[in-house]
Amino acid sequence: MNTLVCYCILHYKNFEVTIECVNNILKNNNTENFRIVVVDNGSNNNTGERLKALYEKNEKIHIIINESNLGFARGNNIMIMQNVYLRQIS
Repeated sequence: MNTLVCYCILHYKNFEVTIECVNNILKNNNTENFRIVVVDNGSNNNTGERLKALYEKNEKIHIIINESNLGFARGNNIMIMQNVYLRQIS
């Protein structure tokens, strides 16, 4: 069985740290069957849109933008609904 591994990042307003996290996953990931899900949790500083534009051509990276900050638990639930196997990054 080739399990899909999903790296999940709950993001709020910190563009540089999120980019560093995504790039480290891309550099150090050891499986071919993976994806990265970044949920922008209602950032009001355009970082969600900037992340979407930066990674739009990478089919392994999915950016979800919440219209408002749903809090830690609900933000993570958005990611969980997208995935088969999780490696949460908090």
